[in-house]
Amino acid sequence: MRGQGRRVYSSAEFDQQIAALGGYENLDFVLNPVIDGLYDDPYGYYLIQEDLIPLRRYAHTIPQDGLPSFVVTFVIQEDGTVELCEIWPDEDY
Repeated sequence: MRGQGRRVYSSAEFDQQIAALGGYENLDFVLNPVIDGLYDDPYGYYLIQEDLIPLRRYAHTIPQDGLPSFVVTFVIQEDGTVELCEIWPDEDY
């Protein structure tokens, strides 16, 4: 079973950021591998260790089809549920 029944969902802030970046239909091919990885093993991603932001992990995509690299942050809830928090382009990749 995929992720032992793990649930992955997006926050309202994440949805707004996706809309500003062109919508899910334009970013699905970039996000799908990240989301698949979150179902399988969200603990395998990098941990952000900053005092100014809540404990989060992040995924980094590669530039594709004219789109830049993106950083996707998320949190893992105690029950294993994954909440997508933020996404932004990383022009420096």
